[in-house]
Amino acid sequence: LAKKNKVSIATGSEISNTFLQVGRELVENFYMCFNCMGNVVYKEGELIKQNFWIPEKRLFVFLIDFISSSKFSFRTAKHLELRTGSMNVSVVGRNATPEQREKYMEYDSREHERLRLAELLTTEFKDIEISIGGNVSIDICPKGKNKSQILEYVNEERIVYFGDGCGRWGNDQPVFDIIRKMDHAVGHEIEQWNETMDILLSNYKNNL
Repeated sequence: LAKKNKVSIATGSEISNTFLQVGRELVENFYMCFNCMGNVVYKEGELIKQNFWIPEKRLFVFLIDFISSSKFSFRTAKHLELRTGSMNVSVVGRNATPEQREKYMEYDSREHERLRLAELLTTEFKDIEISIGGNVSIDICPKGKNKSQILEYVNEERIVYFGDGCGRWGNDQPVFDIIRKMDHAVGHEIEQWNETMDILLSNYKNNL
């Protein structure tokens, strides 16, 4: 697909994580790579943009208090991860093993802790945006510095976007909100990777 089309990827994590999750060879064949929700931009392998952000002290204090007061049974480490232009927050910690992540996922599905944190942050801080992605964390970025900023760099005659972060707290939702108003763009909301493959094979076979 990337040999015949301008294929790009947009993710919430740093590029080092993208290499681990997708593979360096594939990433290096993408036309553009948008990391940290578009706050870091690579074009044909060259870094062309970085938005730096240092959250206010009050936000750090608020998050540390929330993590400390959580009734979840244990913590690991790396609860607050500062990324370029954004921050990732996890009660259990990003150093959790797969088994520990599974336990937190079970806890969060019962207690809706991440949703509660997102709602509290939205009420308390008016200059940030929150998205609930992955299984054990939330992402925070400055107002307007969400994934929709990637559209500043995508000017093709036809845009096809795939995203699984849908709904109020999804990090792909700001992109869907914009492209649905564009005549030359279409958005596909998916839940599993194989749905992307199925849609490509059924709707865009001529592009492969």
